[in-house]
Amino acid sequence: MPRILQVEDPPPFDALGGPLGEMIMRLEEVIDAYLGEWVQGLTPPDGSKDWYPKMLGGDFVMLGNVNQGGNWITRKGNDYLWIGARLLLDRMNEQRKVTKETARRCLIEAHFAHLPKARRTGKLSEHAVIAGATRRLSEVKRSDGIYVVPVSFAPTATKTSFHIGPAAILAKPVFEARYRAALQAYAGSGENYAPESVGQWLSYTQHYDHFVVVHVDGHEHEMAWRAAMEAAEYVLNLIRIKFGYYHTDEVRVGSGFIWEPSRVKVYFDSTGRPNFTLHRGPWGSLLDDSWGDHFDGEFGSDARLFASLAAWMVSGHDPSSPILERLRYANSLIAEAFSEPHDHIRLVRLVAALEALAVLPREGKGEALAWRCAFAGGWTDCGRAVQIVEDVLHAYSVRNAVVHGDGPDGGEAISAFYRIERNLAPIYLGFLRLHAKTQQRYRPTHVRHIRQAFDRHIESFFWTPDEVW
Repeated sequence: MPRILQVEDPPPFDALGGPLGEMIMRLEEVIDAYLGEWVQGLTPPDGSKDWYPKMLGGDFVMLGNVNQGGNWITRKGNDYLWIGARLLLDRMNEQRKVTKETARRCLIEAHFAHLPKARRTGKLSEHAVIAGATRRLSEVKRSDGIYVVPVSFAPTATKTSFHIGPAAILAKPVFEARYRAALQAYAGSGENYAPESVGQWLSYTQHYDHFVVVHVDGHEHEMAWRAAMEAAEYVLNLIRIKFGYYHTDEVRVGSGFIWEPSRVKVYFDSTGRPNFTLHRGPWGSLLDDSWGDHFDGEFGSDARLFASLAAWMVSGHDPSSPILERLRYANSLIAEAFSEPHDHIRLVRLVAALEALAVLPREGKGEALAWRCAFAGGWTDCGRAVQIVEDVLHAYSVRNAVVHGDGPDGGEAISAFYRIERNLAPIYLGFLRLHAKTQQRYRPTHVRHIRQAFDRHIESFFWTPDEVW
């Protein structure tokens, strides 16, 4: 019997250089190849007598519920179909707005919508399939709106209303005052499960003290949530960078991050007596309502820069920009570093974030990273630049010991982390400005273009913080 795969099964390598060869193929070529692998379930006119037994002995993928019956594709054809889905998204600049699964479905639907004409003309046209899929993709439902991410942030701050581009962090009382009417109206709307849904939300969020709300337009539902979560972590990262790990190590986002309402630790002393340490929430930081004033005092001049990056992250524009990809990846690594429970891996993630921001050459990474961080964070302060070089070189050596299994102790790892963190704000801001100006001036299309721009300019000039994306 053939192994019938599910419609959702992706190819083993979701890349143009994967199992289908090394050649870069155009969308039209990929869809033509896909159509050539389509098996309708009927013996072709020129098929041999052993065609059907051979088909049953192979691996085929069913093309879903297209009301045609018996429509299968070979494994190779399924690989082409997934690649075609990605290329279709690339062509329409929708990579960050629509899922590959949706693009795949659009191609299949366009394929079968084209069949009546194909039967009349005797030819399956890849151009007709692509045109139909393009139209369907443009009509995919978008879930525009405000996406709410609960956060354990600062229980003593009750008046927070702080905006960064399309994102805002709101204290629970502020959020409830703003959205209470909408929640109550929905609970009383008579829709199925509406009261239960609101009740579960209130129960779920009772342990959180703030919310990051993000306005997202033009995205499919799943992709909108992804963009909103990235923007929420970005906002928290700016706050983490400003106030430091010591004050913000308990800051966490919800929406899937499991956090205990209480914690208990125990050890048994030499007499066998248990000793307990109890921790109870709410978790978060000890920041109060003045945190926004402190943030503005240090970073207010960069407000446009911060806001423009947040807007870029949730816009879905420039999905193939290597600048945006680098900044998104570095942002994710910083969030993971501040949320990581293990000090060794915390350091590894933070160093990796700096490497992503620095766009390093391939050789001499430790020294190159130290100097680039020094240029970014100590451009106007020679003493700080020297300190950054020393701290980053030390942290990189400890990081190498961690990843190569040489086992530095936890105290050494967290010490190296703190040494980077004391200058993380100017380093991060410096790299952000450098990436912004590179994007403005060069519009790079490959990471090597960013590296070339950095190599050419990082030592010869730096820029004012008025860049916007």
